[in-house]
Amino acid sequence: MISFFKSAKKPELNKNIIFISAGEPSGDFHAANLVREILKKKPGLKIHGMAGPLMRQQGVEAVCNSEKLAVMGVTDVLSHSHIIFDAYATVSSFIQESMPGIVIVVDYPGLNLRIAKKAHDLGIPVFYYISPKVWAWGSGRIEKIRRYIDHMGLILPFEESFYRKNGIPATFVGNPLIDSIPEPSKDNRRKSLDGRTVIGLLPGSRKGEISRHLPVMLEAAAIIKKSIPCAGFLLSMKDEAYAKKQIALCGLSEIIEVETGDVGAVFERCDVLVASSGTVTLEAAIAGIPTILIYIMSDLSFSIAKALVKVEFAGLANLIAGREVSPELLQGEANPERISKEIISLLNDRQKLDKMKSDFLLVRKKLGRPGAAGRAADIILSILKK
Repeated sequence: MISFFKSAKKPELNKNIIFISAGEPSGDFHAANLVREILKKKPGLKIHGMAGPLMRQQGVEAVCNSEKLAVMGVTDVLSHSHIIFDAYATVSSFIQESMPGIVIVVDYPGLNLRIAKKAHDLGIPVFYYISPKVWAWGSGRIEKIRRYIDHMGLILPFEESFYRKNGIPATFVGNPLIDSIPEPSKDNRRKSLDGRTVIGLLPGSRKGEISRHLPVMLEAAAIIKKSIPCAGFLLSMKDEAYAKKQIALCGLSEIIEVETGDVGAVFERCDVLVASSGTVTLEAAIAGIPTILIYIMSDLSFSIAKALVKVEFAGLANLIAGREVSPELLQGEANPERISKEIISLLNDRQKLDKMKSDFLLVRKKLGRPGAAGRAADIILSILKK
């Protein structure tokens, strides 16, 4: 008997097109480097994406811009949900219409796993570059990753065994920060502010982080100045006008300078740092700059995190080292008195300072050799070729 019904045939993939999705500044940085390596190896490809400014500079044609998607914490995500849903709808429509040869998602799991599912359902292979922290608190996402992701490109050495244990194809490609951050000099001297001891203040890049971290950092600076009169401070913030206004309100304009450029400019000039937990603390470790890590969340986000987090440390350098090489002050402990006490103790103890620097060198070695983005690009192009 002849059937009058034919099975629906999925459209063929367009192997001249790649779609890449990154949702916040750190993802934009890593995705831009990955795009550069892909195009270096295969110049004819057209790359579209949910893209930030750095990705666009590398030639990514933005389906939507990612700048508004940088949120963290349960309450922040809820208040930005309409922006996230709109971005997903736009990306989903583009993927379905263009059928790219591969979809690459970079970190940002809340939205990127939904994009990965859409691609998987359409028969498009998915490469995940820079793992979400499922090993810390997102074990519920493991099944989604197993189902929707064809290969994980990992940048932290301890992640590979975790994914392989869970039956997910994964490769540790090295850490891309090794390419961009030079090895610390042997004497580790900094370009100081007028010969003073310089303390860097890095409150974070998100509005919520800045509003919670900047006030305690400024109060800590005032306390430190009383104990170490020769201390100067360098505040890393993009919004110079806002930063200077807050500094002036605290009466600290004479001792705090604002740096609006790349974090590397802060690293070059600082002896020690107080930094918001995140990629920047790993960057500081790679650069060999002693760092006190802090993080303050909303009470709701902290309660949820406390119940779900399965790792011993918040800082990536500490996780890589397997012990606390950089002091962590979280939530209530991240107060001006405690922060200033840790910094003063560090600056007054040369042995303690040198020990942290040597520990950071070991962390750097564990992150592998340069060329992470190039190795990830090789895996992507091999999947695309198939």
